[in-house]
Amino acid sequence: MTGLAGCGRNKLGRLGVSGKVTLDGKPLPQGLIQFEPVKRGPGKVGSGTSIKDGEYSIPTLKGLPPGEYRVRIHSSVAPEQGQGEAMPGAGPRAIGREIIPPVYNRATTLTANVTNSGASTFDFELKSR
Repeated sequence: MTGLAGCGRNKLGRLGVSGKVTLDGKPLPQGLIQFEPVKRGPGKVGSGTSIKDGEYSIPTLKGLPPGEYRVRIHSSVAPEQGQGEAMPGAGPRAIGREIIPPVYNRATTLTANVTNSGASTFDFELKSR
């Protein structure tokens, strides 16, 4: 009988990643965080998840292999508060307005270095201006 050692589901050595995100000192109510590998190639994968009440967590099986990552954070508010459901057949709804400055998403300067040693916790303190 052949043992199962070495044929685990975590062939890339993924690690769970978690942390907190604040905007102007307050927990970001909701948003998305994405980790993109700085270097491309075999075994280089990114991941992401939602942010809720200023916290995010990516479990190990969907986590990140060790390496350097570019981090992008997005959050938006509805274009018009109190706008009801779209009528059937009315077409797509307007996309909300991004509240996070481009320096944290489109033109990000945020990075994270995931290593095998220690916890993979990354907190981000964002400023709206």
